[in-house]
Amino acid sequence: MRASTGGPHQFGGRHASGAERLVAESEVPRVIQELTARAQGNSLNPDSIRVSLDRIDEPITRVPVIRLHPLACPNSAEGRHIAQCVLRDIGVPPHVIDRAFIALHTGLHPQGGPIGGAAIWDSQTGNHDAASRGVRVSRFDYAPESQTPIELTLAAAGLAHFRTREALALATKTVWAGVTAEICWSDNVDYTTGYVATSAHGYVRIPNFKPPGACGGRIFFIDDLANSGPLLERLQRTPVFITHPLFITEHGTIEQVLAHGQY
Repeated sequence: MRASTGGPHQFGGRHASGAERLVAESEVPRVIQELTARAQGNSLNPDSIRVSLDRIDEPITRVPVIRLHPLACPNSAEGRHIAQCVLRDIGVPPHVIDRAFIALHTGLHPQGGPIGGAAIWDSQTGNHDAASRGVRVSRFDYAPESQTPIELTLAAAGLAHFRTREALALATKTVWAGVTAEICWSDNVDYTTGYVATSAHGYVRIPNFKPPGACGGRIFFIDDLANSGPLLERLQRTPVFITHPLFITEHGTIEQVLAHGQY
């Protein structure tokens, strides 16, 4: 599902919300209703909603969900510090991190504002394709037998909101596909929690991360921008079921994340 304001995305509409599910054929009518209702309930009041449906015939790869570190964070300055620590730890240079924060604040669209999907950046130089349409991670969901156990684990940690559940699934496929790091602020005006995710550190959830007035967006840092074709194919085309168990760090700190990562 993709929703926008000011017309459809392909005609310059502004991205409002998006979501995707990978479900059995018998579940399709119910899930279409859920996604449509979610788009209609968006605070941006979209005037264009598109729901597309694709049959998946190839085998579905099963990938274990990455560890979740829910860190305490009082304000966006501390959130930025946490993200900087994680990104520097895997070798992203400070000047690239600084550029990323500027882009997330003003918007990843060349003219400012959000894009539908993620921007792909070289992790060492910050070079990227200045396109108005981002890369959308597609064809993924929690495995049927894993959905309830993961939802219960999240709920027990006070993280039952669908945004956390869906972002964790997306980040899991992203790092499995070979993305070096992902950093995300929601483009929803009222939602300030964000995250940074890497294969080494798992999913680091950061409350109060997005500063007031920031646009938001999603950046994927990759190591070989010139030869990104196979990685993009995995992100967009390879079907993935994400499996339990989910491990959540209790009362974690950024120092613990850097010391222990996913393990």
